[in-house]
Amino acid sequence: MDALTFTADVITSHLLAKLTKEFDAQPMDILCLGKWAGYEIGLKSDLDFIFICESPPQDKDQKVAKRFISRLTDPYRGGSLYEIDLRLRPSGKAGPILTTRDQLNEYLAEKAEVWERQAYIRSRFLKTSTSVDTKLLWRKPLDPSEIQKLAEIRKKLLKTNDGAKVDLKYAAGGLVDIEFAAQIATLDSRSARSSPNTGELIQILAAGPWQTNGPALKRNYDRLRELEQLLTLAGNIKSSEFRREHETVSRAAKFLKTTPSSLEEEIAEILSQNVAILKQLDPRQKSLSV
Repeated sequence: MDALTFTADVITSHLLAKLTKEFDAQPMDILCLGKWAGYEIGLKSDLDFIFICESPPQDKDQKVAKRFISRLTDPYRGGSLYEIDLRLRPSGKAGPILTTRDQLNEYLAEKAEVWERQAYIRSRFLKTSTSVDTKLLWRKPLDPSEIQKLAEIRKKLLKTNDGAKVDLKYAAGGLVDIEFAAQIATLDSRSARSSPNTGELIQILAAGPWQTNGPALKRNYDRLRELEQLLTLAGNIKSSEFRREHETVSRAAKFLKTTPSSLEEEIAEILSQNVAILKQLDPRQKSLSV
């Protein structure tokens, strides 16, 4: 993941510098979000980001952004370089693809929905590796209505296991459930420390509000991420689904010197442990029956 993130950083840094010079545009930065921000890029991961300017963007700045996106997503002989996701830009997915640093700060302080403040915990500027000002994100404790909104989002995101397959990412106790719980707990506790990296964020919480079972959750998260990446590698697809009868699972189990049934039992046990732990640690579940 470090290597994949380093590669993305190098490619995008050089590309942005080249295009800025080519179009004689103002210097701009990229605010990396999600797994890119946390140095957690995996196989087949997309890049979540927004463009940041120091002054209001002009036409040539827009051209830089559009050409940048094209260069990353254009089909080449071996496929496109990356899939991209710009949905977290201020003002929503229909908003402008470039914003100024001041506009971003104002948006996060005054207008951002609670789920956006949660998402921006996982952020870093490409040029400086610094995060957005965390004071903008947890300027006030989460109120019950915000907790309720986040709990409703959780219900919509989670997928029920149907017996034939388990989604390591979207199952209850899965990767997304843990990632979002850690981000929301950070918002709720208004911790002075934060990190865009999920593992580091869990460790920070384990020294505070997550002292109970935080380390166990970190171990389980790391194992699920390892299995997710192994399944992707074994099947050469972007998928977090564990399908019991699929040849991808057989390949992964063989690599781990185990059997598909043993691997399935391990995953079921990990998810069960995580569900029990998150009921005690996740702010969305501690105060609500969700």
